[in-house]
Amino acid sequence: MAQHSLKSGLAIAVLVIIWNVVLLYIGILNIILDPMSVWGYMFFLMGIFVDFMILSCSVRVQRHSYSRVP
Repeated sequence: MAQHSLKSGLAIAVLVIIWNVVLLYIGILNIILDPMSVWGYMFFLMGIFVDFMILSCSVRVQRHSYSRVP
């Protein structure tokens, strides 16, 4: 059971990272092509928000794993 949840968690993490790269790429491309457009900045900020969420989740997991006593 733990192996199945590990694989699904890894798949979700890979999908989130791919989605983050897509958001950042679309945002940067829109900002370059049309600097006055709001959509480019929105996509870019959503990508940075996803980055922040990934970092906060990874810090939370590391703190939880260090708090266990062997």
